[in-house]
Formats: sequence, structure tokens, C-alpha cells
Amino acid sequence: MYGRGQNERLIGTVIKDFERDKLFIATKVAPKVKEFQSAEDIVERANSSLARLQTDYIDCFMIHGAEKSERVKNPFFHKAAEQLKKEGKIRFTGLSCHGHAWWDNPEETFEEVLMTAIDDGRYDVLMLPYNFIEPEMGNRVLKACKENNIGTMIMKSNPIIIYDLFKEEKENAEKEGNELPERYKIGYEKFKMQMEIASEFFGKYGISGIEKVKDGALQFVLSNEHVNTICYLFQSLHDVEKYIKLSGTRLEPGIEAMLNNFKSKFSPLTCRIGCNVCEAYCPNHLPINTIIRYNYYFTSKRQEKHAMQKYRELSRNKPDVCSNCEGFCEKACPYGVLTRPLLAMAHRNLSFNGGLFT
Repeated sequence: MYGRGQNERLIGTVIKDFERDKLFIATKVAPKVKEFQSAEDIVERANSSLARLQTDYIDCFMIHGAEKSERVKNPFFHKAAEQLKKEGKIRFTGLSCHGHAWWDNPEETFEEVLMTAIDDGRYDVLMLPYNFIEPEMGNRVLKACKENNIGTMIMKSNPIIIYDLFKEEKENAEKEGNELPERYKIGYEKFKMQMEIASEFFGKYGISGIEKVKDGALQFVLSNEHVNTICYLFQSLHDVEKYIKLSGTRLEPGIEAMLNNFKSKFSPLTCRIGCNVCEAYCPNHLPINTIIRYNYYFTSKRQEKHAMQKYRELSRNKPDVCSNCEGFCEKACPYGVLTRPLLAMAHRNLSFNGGLFT
């Protein structure tokens, strides 16, 4: 899944310089089709991971993308995990979850999938999205993990990328002599208002303030006593120096107030990962949450090729069908998210032919 195994090979090269028992290595396995089909296949793939990692054991062997309870309880995964534990090749099991796929199992929520894993009793670690913009479901899951002695690994911890996107859009629009690019004509007036709010926020806090907000987003997560660690993407030595120093720190009152201000200003521009309430109301059956998550990979994680490939693989309609829609998704959203403009941004970024809504 990650670099066709290259990520594991890189780790394998590096860990030869360290004492193995001082490292905690996690890797994941994803179904090749809709669900895992055999325990033998999972064991074989675990052995392949061990070879790439150049180690005798994996500390945490995880299911990638457990989006519904069926995958949480998959008998082949648990049979394989039992065998691998007996052989000393894995120590713990876990899973990651971005949220459910509503067209497969519309009655389940993101929270319910994770609670199923907790109730199952066979998982040692859960990897879930959690940040200051959307803490509600995560807080309940984290509390249940603590009560059941399950480790927690947080992803999608920093939603501040929207600042950088707006700054870029504003600067480009000013260069072109326009207020906003044409692709945002869906919901234009609301989006224009957000631009004005953004300008006010930028003016009040400036660049240094925004950097503090980005740090504060991680400290918000670290301040939760039920969180064990954050899985964060390091793309340079500068990132290592910047973010490792935050380890063990807590959120300061002044920064917390700034986060709350950011949340109040930019809440309509942040789609809640794993929410998916709007999708049931979409007449075109768009996987809205998934599309916006792929755009997160494109913009925040800078995994452009991966995000575009995942987007291309979606067999369902794309957001270019939204141009004549009256916005059922936005009417259904409990957070007032400007979904159609965000989908327009995603479609522009993720499509090979790009294009604007016409």
C-alpha cells in the first residue's frame, strides 16, 4: 500500500543501526479484494513484510482501513494473527479506521466500527483520526480504549492545511485581479464570505500565529490523557526538528483560545473524517467524505500521485455532477460545511484532466 513496499525497505535499512528491542514497528495489511479471503495469504504477506523490514518480528500488525464491522471480525485475519503470534513473528494486533463506507453498510457510524473492535477484545491498538476540529466521536472512542487497555495511535491530527490553501487561493486571485477562481461559483457568496473571514484571521495572527496554531493542533491531541501517540508524516529533517520537540508538551491556554477561534472561523471548510451524514442525501451517490480525504492526502501530506490514483479508482460519480445540484449534502451537514466548493477543489486537484465545474 505504501510505496509498493518501499517504506518497509527503508525502515529495514535504517533499523540495522539501532537496538531492535528499543524500537516499536507497526505495519499494516489490506484486503486485496473486498475482504480477506484466507489466513494463508495474510501469513505470506506478513512474512514478506518481515523480509522487507529485515527483522524477525513486527511489534504491531494491523488491518488497513477497517471501515465496517465485517472487516473487524474477519476470521481469516484473526486466524493468521494467532499463528503469527505463536511463531513469534508479531507481538500485537491492531487496525486503522477512517470511517465507514455508507454504500456498503449505511447503518454503521465511524464510532460504531471502532466500538465493535473494542468489544471484540482481540485488538491491542487502534489507529483513528482525531483533532481539535472534530473531537466528539474520537473522545468517546479514546475513553473506551483507555477503559479496555487498548493502545491508541492518532492520525489526521492537524487540519490547519486549510490556512495554506486559502492563502494560496487569495494570492492567486489577487494576481489575476479576481475575487475568487471560477471553480468556486457553486456556493460563491458563502465561499467569498469565508475568504473575508480568512483575511481577518490572517491579519490578526499573521504567519507566526498560524505556525503556533499548527503546533497547538498537535498539542491538543497530546493533551488528551487517553492518547498514546501521534502518527505524523515527516518529510524533511526540518519537520523532525520542529515536531519531535513537541513530544510530551501540553496545550497552553493562549494557544487553546487561538484554536477555538480558528475552529469558529473555519469550521465550514473542514469536512469531518468519518462523519458521512451527508452522503445518504446525495442523489448522485458520491463518496463525499472519501473524496475530500483523498484531497487531504494531496494537499496536506503532499502525496499527489497516490491521491490521484485512489481518486481515479473510484468507480462512482465524480464531483463534476454537482454543478446542477441544489446542494443536498450541504443542507444535511450538521456542521454547515461548504461541501460543494470543497468537492470542486478536490476534483481540480485529483483529476488528470482537472477542469472546472461548468
